[in-house]
Amino acid sequence: MAGRTLVAPILVLVLLLAGWLPTYAAEPAQNMVGQITYRERIALPPGASLRMAIVDMAKPDLPEIVAATAAISPTGQVPLQFDFSVHSRLINAGGQFGLIAQIIADNQIWFASPRPVPLQFGTNPSLALTLSMAEAGTPTFFPIADSPSVSLAVSGQLFETKWQIMAIAGNPVTTQTGLTFSIAADYRSGGNAGCNQYFAQLVLTGDKMSVGPIAATRMACAPAVMVQEAALFAALSNVDSYKLTGPELVLFGADGSDLLHLRAGHN
Repeated sequence: MAGRTLVAPILVLVLLLAGWLPTYAAEPAQNMVGQITYRERIALPPGASLRMAIVDMAKPDLPEIVAATAAISPTGQVPLQFDFSVHSRLINAGGQFGLIAQIIADNQIWFASPRPVPLQFGTNPSLALTLSMAEAGTPTFFPIADSPSVSLAVSGQLFETKWQIMAIAGNPVTTQTGLTFSIAADYRSGGNAGCNQYFAQLVLTGDKMSVGPIAATRMACAPAVMVQEAALFAALSNVDSYKLTGPELVLFGADGSDLLHLRAGHN
């Protein structure tokens, strides 16, 4: 697997876990969101898939309770985004539950959770799973068949998407300026700042994001456009984390403030 360039998708997992216990379709569900990543720069072949499961951590063999698999798109890149919805009957059943993930290709496990991530029902945590490159004999956590009531769906891509900047620090942008932001597979970012084109290098770790020094062309435009451009560069320089929800992307500061609101556009 070594020597390939990383190309993986962004996924949203919607796990509807009604099949584990008697029917309770009308009961409320709890949503959890998170992401999956791995550090190796390795391409996944066509037909790769993501598999996620809840395991029973109270038992030594970590048996799976429910599981689902989704095909991985040939475009995009990690992190994989997921939305995890659990029905209240499972929440109220008690027990010690954990979440695992595997990336499967060519009928082999390429990446796998080194250990389950504990689930804390009753809260709305942001879950982060970092997978490790699988070696021969990697345990499969005794997988069960995918649960019929569990479904997976593909969402928007953080990488290789032209994001339209809609607001800076809560202030709507001037529509005529067409501010954009994009991230390439090698973590180079940039776009149109309204007057000038800009470029920077990103660092991504889990849901953390930082933007390196910004380089830009040196055109002069109307004063209001230049003020907005300066505000954009200041916001980008202070980004600390992000949240991707379908076609919407929000970049946050270290204090949790919303610095930039973006929406997926057309490449």
